Amino acid sequence: ATNARGIAVNPSNTANAANASNVSNTAKIAARKLASSFESSIMLVIDNFEGLTSPELDIALVDMIEQSPMLKMVVISRRFSMFDGPFTKARLSMRLITANDLVFREQEVRELAAFYGPTDDESVTALMETTVGWPLALHAVLSDEGGRQGGRQGGGRITSAHISCQLSLIANDYLELISSEDQRRVLFAVAVCPGLSTRTFAETMVGRRLSEDESASAVHARTLRAFRELGDLGLIERVLPQQAHRYKCHEGLAAELYKRAGLELTKFELDRLARAHVADLSADDPFSAIALY
Repeated sequence: ATNARGIAVNPSNTANAANASNVSNTAKIAARKLASSFESSIMLVIDNFEGLTSPELDIALVDMIEQSPMLKMVVISRRFSMFDGPFTKARLSMRLITANDLVFREQEVRELAAFYGPTDDESVTALMETTVGWPLALHAVLSDEGGRQGGRQGGGRITSAHISCQLSLIANDYLELISSEDQRRVLFAVAVCPGLSTRTFAETMVGRRLSEDESASAVHARTLRAFRELGDLGLIERVLPQQAHRYKCHEGLAAELYKRAGLELTKFELDRLARAHVADLSADDPFSAIALY
């Protein structure tokens, strides 16, 4: 069978798509009806939303919230399609809490360190600078039995070697989660070039390794997929909302990954990437580009 444009279609697939659309519309109507029926305060919590987010679903959630003043929603996600953007902010009263809001401040680090055992001021300062207040890394360093016995010296001191060792172990665990070469190359490229754009990576790192029959659009799609998957793992994040095409590493892992980049990427690749990144970054952030140059 063919459609109106003469393109071959599978009738069963077309029917399935139509059925899915009907189910989706039915679900939206039911959700709005349910929300409008609430007579007491309801808190809806959605976790790991990065696996579900899409423009259609994000808008559907906004529509659902608008149906009832009784409905409050907490949505936890490493990324959103539209839920954290201007479209939602213009329609709803919302508070966006980012990873920077959840890092431990100096006083909190002192209290956490005191919970695990005596720790001197110099060690607390080193912990803050090295882990940038990342709760996971702080707990890993402070709770390690070996660190308390061997890594600490008189007066509750934690050595920089022990902190580095724990961050290295955390990096190893995260690298085990990466399933493709594209993801590894993206991760180490971003570690070397904070603010790296998807376009610069595609043009300098992936494009050079393609087979001759792979199109430019396929390269771009593969690049975006690798960036998105690493974002879902929490290993990279967008630099700023208005620069959604630029990414940086998780700050707690950036230094450790930077040290390993030379083992994953060749010197030629690193030099080529650095030159292209500086040229590309100068349009959005000339001061950072000058510093890198």
